[in-house]
Amino acid sequence: IRKGLIPRFEKRIEVIIQVAEIVLKAHQLEEIVLHRDLKPENVILENYYYDNEDIIVKVFDFDLSWHKGAMEMSVVHGARAQGYAAPEQTAIGKKDDITTRHTAVDAYGLGMVGYYALLDEDPKPNQHLFPNYQEEMKCKIENRFKINWKAVRRFLARTIEYATKDKQNERIPIDNFLESFILVRDIVNRNEIPCTHPLFLEEIASRLVENQAYEVKDFGRD
Repeated sequence: IRKGLIPRFEKRIEVIIQVAEIVLKAHQLEEIVLHRDLKPENVILENYYYDNEDIIVKVFDFDLSWHKGAMEMSVVHGARAQGYAAPEQTAIGKKDDITTRHTAVDAYGLGMVGYYALLDEDPKPNQHLFPNYQEEMKCKIENRFKINWKAVRRFLARTIEYATKDKQNERIPIDNFLESFILVRDIVNRNEIPCTHPLFLEEIASRLVENQAYEVKDFGRD
């Protein structure tokens, strides 16, 4: 990404989808493997050198991982990785009653990997608490990529925001995160939004109000 080898929007989406698929498969193992250190340095593209090549994602460095039966209870990250680490993994955000042995830890890291892939920048520590977090993401995605569908930009920003909620129990599950990005991939590839999906109504609303703010109520979240 930093070398400009993945300029196309749909390729960035494919990278995020494959990372999510790998992490979800690890969670679904009988041992329930949690990575707990998701960040760009731990994601590589196999034999990828040019934009016209297929994306094959590999996730590695499970040194901080946890699985069922492991003795290690929690892990706290240092300053370098704090932009990608869930709040409960940092010295400042850690609370005694919140465990890092939870799939929501990887949901946060995955969300911030998505942030990096779409915005070309590392999230700052506590980025998810910054004012206008979702709106700034939407604007940056809009400025970086030309997407025909107005609602898709906000939908992506909202999905990342939901994955990186401060409270662990408020983050969306990784399978929901994955479904959202697969939907975006399908919309881009087919150049249409399914008329039965709520995003279709949001697209209509976003075109009616143009650049004005609007609210979306989705699964109990405003």
